[in-house]
Amino acid sequence: QVLSGSTKFQMIVTSGASSYGPSNPSCGSGHTCAIDTTGKAWCWGINSTGQLGNNTLNNSSTPQSVYSTRKFIDITAGSNYTCAVDTTYHAWCWG
Repeated sequence: QVLSGSTKFQMIVTSGASSYGPSNPSCGSGHTCAIDTTGKAWCWGINSTGQLGNNTLNNSSTPQSVYSTRKFIDITAGSNYTCAVDTTYHAWCWG
């Protein structure tokens, strides 16, 4: 859950999302990211500098798939950026 001004973002896992079992969600200044059970990264919240990693600058209150074919094992949301480590231990950052 992230609070940004009067906007509240909350992660909700629904029973219909079988592969979306977020691992270690990370909260930045106005966005949150997590990795699902398949290694796919998801981010949502404020996207003023591209920190959601979905090739837009649009804010989103729902999880957006990070534009990458890589599988990730760790993710960290910073102030206006996100960094993740893939399964080959390479670091990737966006935002």
